Amino acid sequence: MQTDGKPRTPAGISSEVAECVSRSVGGATIRAFRDEMPDQLSLTLTAELEACARQYTGCPNTRDMVFDEAVEFIADQFHFLNIGEIRLAFRLAAAGYFDGVNLRAYYGTFTVGMLGEVLVAYRDFRAELVKQARRMESETAALDSGEARKKQHDMEAWERNRIKALLMLHEPTASNVTVYDYEFLTRRGEIALTDDEKKAMFQRRYELVVREIYRDMEDATAYRKREMLNEIEQGKQGKYTEGFRAKMIAAGKRLAVLDWIEKNKSVHK
Repeated sequence: MQTDGKPRTPAGISSEVAECVSRSVGGATIRAFRDEMPDQLSLTLTAELEACARQYTGCPNTRDMVFDEAVEFIADQFHFLNIGEIRLAFRLAAAGYFDGVNLRAYYGTFTVGMLGEVLVAYRDFRAELVKQARRMESETAALDSGEARKKQHDMEAWERNRIKALLMLHEPTASNVTVYDYEFLTRRGEIALTDDEKKAMFQRRYELVVREIYRDMEDATAYRKREMLNEIEQGKQGKYTEGFRAKMIAAGKRLAVLDWIEKNKSVHK
């Protein structure tokens, strides 16, 4: 993020974008999804767009034809992105990370024009972070330099502060923690799940995903509600869509962080 009076991009946001870029480079793009499962892509993208319309524009009743056009627009113009980047783009726009993009200017409506404005801004934001990441990679040979040590120190300080913040949560829930929390706590050796622990977590993460789907269902259209109910029913039979599977993975990581908080609250006092 710019330094002209605004805070820098937090490490967590940079890592989320980096993870999405990594998935795209690895082949998990919207284009690849479309080539393999075109029908499922439409359903998954529509679900993401409905969530964005509801959560970030306050518009729960957008017409289906708008979402149909939006899906085609994304598949044509932003096929290089990972599906997870759609909601991330709106979250960053709502948080003010994109200069000149104001979701309030659309007065609670969701349009393809708004979508394009948000994704173009996100594309440029993403490109800048990728450029910064590559610049940092080119500096790895100078890890012993004072500047490199300072960067490492800044990251270490952020992680220590994040750990303190997590352990200060009074009644933490899955919405208070992120996948990135799991990633950096694992890297630090704070979380180390065994295979048995991962298997034991299966039912809990499944129940969390189902609860969150039911929550998102409240403002969904009748057609979308049927789709979401079908997604849950398929999940009961072990037939997970890519979107459901991704939610399960993320839910498991967030639950692991909650378990870590519960286990370490007294230890870190």
